[in-house]
Amino acid sequence: MSFASDHFEIGGFNHVFGHAVPRSDLFETDRDYRFFLKKFYSYLSDILDTFCYCLLPNHFHFLVRVKNGFPLLTQDDCTKVVSERFRRLFISYSMSFNAVNNRRGSLFERPFKRKLVGSGDHLEYQVYYIHHNPEKHRLIKDFRGYLWSSYKALRLGYETPLCDSELLRWFGGWEGFVQFHEEEQSVSKIQHFTIENKDDIFFRKMSSFR
Repeated sequence: MSFASDHFEIGGFNHVFGHAVPRSDLFETDRDYRFFLKKFYSYLSDILDTFCYCLLPNHFHFLVRVKNGFPLLTQDDCTKVVSERFRRLFISYSMSFNAVNNRRGSLFERPFKRKLVGSGDHLEYQVYYIHHNPEKHRLIKDFRGYLWSSYKALRLGYETPLCDSELLRWFGGWEGFVQFHEEEQSVSKIQHFTIENKDDIFFRKMSSFR
């Protein structure tokens, strides 16, 4: 099943996933991670609410919601308008990345993926999945220490454009947010929200890190 065709809808939540082309990384230095986040908010913060993110060397995850009341945006053209914003983001970032690294050609796989997700428990597990990605991919033994994740930003109290107050309410506050992340959640529930490689089972060998 491909999630690339999932649409954006006004007021709807989407898990957005983007990956580098084969044998390439999206981010090679701390500057790259910072620059991409800056570009993301520059191109998309007026049309999307952002709830969490995780940037990894060759791919990224965001949980976003299309804002209600964006001027002249209708449901019929919502997917087209939001996708075009992402296209501009990818072009702008790629041009800078290629110039700095003396590189040519495409950087992002096309099309980028997005999955329309529900509410309630769906959103909690979506956030959990995204924040645990660095541990899943064995980039770090404890996801809490990963630098380029909204979990770290929230934990350290960084000022961000995230909808953090609403995010924390889904978990009943900060303590519930932390507790939910630190407990091992049901694999059967989490698998419904993966949009990466179908065979890449979340937490398949996570127990080796516990």
